[in-house]
Amino acid sequence: MGIKNKIIFMVFNFENSNNSGTEQVENEKAREQKEELLHYNAIIVAPAYESQEHKSGLDLNTRLRLLGAALDYKKGFAERIVVGGTQIRKMEETFADLMEKNLIKLGVPKEAIDKETDTFDTSSQINWIKNHIEQYGNDAAIITDPAQKAHIDALIAGFDLREKLGVLTYEDLFETLVPDENDNKRLRAIIAKLHNSSYWTRFEIIEKIEAIVVKYLDPKGEKMRKMARYRLKNDK
Repeated sequence: MGIKNKIIFMVFNFENSNNSGTEQVENEKAREQKEELLHYNAIIVAPAYESQEHKSGLDLNTRLRLLGAALDYKKGFAERIVVGGTQIRKMEETFADLMEKNLIKLGVPKEAIDKETDTFDTSSQINWIKNHIEQYGNDAAIITDPAQKAHIDALIAGFDLREKLGVLTYEDLFETLVPDENDNKRLRAIIAKLHNSSYWTRFEIIEKIEAIVVKYLDPKGEKMRKMARYRLKNDK
């Protein structure tokens, strides 16, 4: 079974997991406190960094974000999921369309998914949220990964969204929403494989640089947004 199918299989397996015993009872209150931090009107998922190897689909990093969003929604902690991303390079569909299909496979009803197809990089995604978060009651969170979190935190500060937009990593979500140790172990193995890849090395370096640039030079990512637009225009 490939990694993509494993992820789809596990989201249903998690729902049927029944832990018992004293350890579960003792940890229940702590888990409930953590779960309180996962309640939002909307969970927003943007695609991860797409290298040239991913011209027509979603990479593992993006699918892990979607799995986290699906788990949060199916636990009743989010009213809606927002997916975003335009069509770039040789893609036949937008990122938003591909992500919607993935969420539906994970059991999220189509009517609970909102799509935007205009954004093309991290700063444009946060800019879109700035302009639309009011329709979600100024109560939303964006799902990302550990490498990108500092970059997004810096943009949220630049757009003055700290009181309205939270940041969750899929690892935080899995730790809280996947209580079964065997399921959690399998997920950690998948994440470890991703973090040991050349893709992750490039991605981590890029995100560290962009986080510094946003924090000290470009608080709303406007210069980087122009660069990304130019690069994608000439990168067919």
